[in-house]
Amino acid sequence: MRKLRVRLLYGVIISFAIGALYATPARAELAVAINTDKLKVGMDDTLKLEVVISGKGARTSRLEIEGIDNFEVLSKSSRQQVSIINSRISVSSTYSYILRPLATLAPPQGGRTVELRARVEANGEVYKSNTEKVQLVKSSGGGGSRPPGAPPGFSGRKGSGGLFGYGNNFFGMFGNKRFNDDDFLAQANVSKPRVYAGQEVIYTLSFYRATEIQSRPDFFLPDMKGFWTEQPPDRKRVSTRSVEIAGRRYMAIELVAIIYPISAGNTVIGKGKVRFQPDFFASPIELESREITLNVLSLPEEGKPEDFSGLVGEFQIDAGLKVKPKAKTKEVIAEVGRPITLIVKVSGAGNLHAIKEPSRPELEGFETYEPETDDDISRSSKGSRGSRSFTYILVPQREGKLEIGVFETSYFDPEKGEYRRIRTEPMVIEVAPGAQAGLGRQGGQAAHPARQDIERFSTNIRHIKPDDKRLGPQGRPYYKRAAFYIYPALLMAALGAYVVYINRRRKLLSDSEYARNVRAKRMAKERLDSAGKYLRENDSEGFYGEMDRAVRQYMADKFNVSPSGISRETVREIFNEKLSAINGNTIDTVSRILSKCESARFAGKSVNAEAMKKLLEDARTVILEMEKEIK
Repeated sequence: MRKLRVRLLYGVIISFAIGALYATPARAELAVAINTDKLKVGMDDTLKLEVVISGKGARTSRLEIEGIDNFEVLSKSSRQQVSIINSRISVSSTYSYILRPLATLAPPQGGRTVELRARVEANGEVYKSNTEKVQLVKSSGGGGSRPPGAPPGFSGRKGSGGLFGYGNNFFGMFGNKRFNDDDFLAQANVSKPRVYAGQEVIYTLSFYRATEIQSRPDFFLPDMKGFWTEQPPDRKRVSTRSVEIAGRRYMAIELVAIIYPISAGNTVIGKGKVRFQPDFFASPIELESREITLNVLSLPEEGKPEDFSGLVGEFQIDAGLKVKPKAKTKEVIAEVGRPITLIVKVSGAGNLHAIKEPSRPELEGFETYEPETDDDISRSSKGSRGSRSFTYILVPQREGKLEIGVFETSYFDPEKGEYRRIRTEPMVIEVAPGAQAGLGRQGGQAAHPARQDIERFSTNIRHIKPDDKRLGPQGRPYYKRAAFYIYPALLMAALGAYVVYINRRRKLLSDSEYARNVRAKRMAKERLDSAGKYLRENDSEGFYGEMDRAVRQYMADKFNVSPSGISRETVREIFNEKLSAINGNTIDTVSRILSKCESARFAGKSVNAEAMKKLLEDARTVILEMEKEIK
């Protein structure tokens, strides 16, 4: 009787404790954390912000971020992770933002510190994260080179579409794909934010893609009013490279243009555009870059040469004759009345189009002709480099030593901020009497050299005429042939197959749960085949290890859970949670296989070939049964 009373007392106490536990309001038990990738951010730089919420109420929580109103949200993404460990479900949600400080916070307001803190509400409870303090600092300039991983001025855009640019499904069969804000980005920058009028500037329009696209993008440069614009050749105009932005890997495709500001002042370069086809069944997406303000300084008046032509950069000049010099001397032999060729070359890097004919000396004793101009210019993503040559024909008029004086020109060096003058070296040539010095002279002047006769080409033309003048249809019309109908049918069948393949590939890449479900059976078969190989080799340890991995990984892939949370004790619980109905024999078989594998792996190396063969057959059968029951 006394024992009965004690048991009743214990029962009342336990019941009271359980009732009190369930009567207590359930708390979400959330943990909230916030972090940024930097503690200082420029006014045209970007900041990556992440908020991680973990706990039972992570899925249904409502997130607010204090201080985010000081930034422009360039992109936003989120992801969730669910895992089951020892029959306990763990959920975490991660929210990622790419932010840029608002322009209204620019100096003199810039330089202040912004406090960022996450505030989460779930089940009537409010949870707050730690506080991240970010200092807003003055930008280093508009469009200069930026540190890798955070280029300024990029913009993203969410897009969707269907076949032929329409948002509707293709014949009602296929849905549209949605893209994240940060899947595709556009950026524009310049090599120097502060330049002189006429100085060379490299303008780069960049397109960043984090996923594959249908074809190469089309670039549209902005209106370059107020600039002289040149572009490198096609093979050097567009380049590709791999970069990392805010912790994500992108493929960058960049278009380069070489521009030269014409006048001084703050000159605005408009928005560049990038248009691309994300995939075969999506409408084109168009991204715009930001505008760039270029601070253009006027060339100084102090020290400006009178013959300055607007040449800005770094240049040199040299001159030479196309004749053989005397041995061991710098003198050149020429003949009276026989023309010689003088080449003056101005070469360097900068606005080569502004090279004008250098100032020419008095060429006494020569008859001269106007020069021919020849350009040898190379343009690439690093700028323009090359030369402009001026070819003079000089005809000596008398014997003796004749001097070719100094050719000179000037340019402005933007690196040192001063004008420079460059000159050629003077040359002396020795003119000998001509072989026919007495002939062809008129009035004491040498006769002009005879010009070459113009080469005359043959004028014989053979006209092509048909032999048969009677024209008429040849054979059956094409639309009456079987190929006329077979080819379109084959084309439509191929298109349909391609559509199915593309949509399946897209789903495999974007939906990890679907990808695991699809590969589950194939992976299980490979592991069971491997277990069969261990069976033939009488390797019990390898056999039971592969069997255990095959069954547990199959269930993990089918139910989108962690394989570490699957054991013989949790099999029934997982099946009941994930499926409304399941054959009880299937659950018992899976539990038995896992139990046998677990005990056999730690029981030693005894080999029972018949038992192992039976277990392998049971595993193949139960996986086929689960494949039918788990859709």
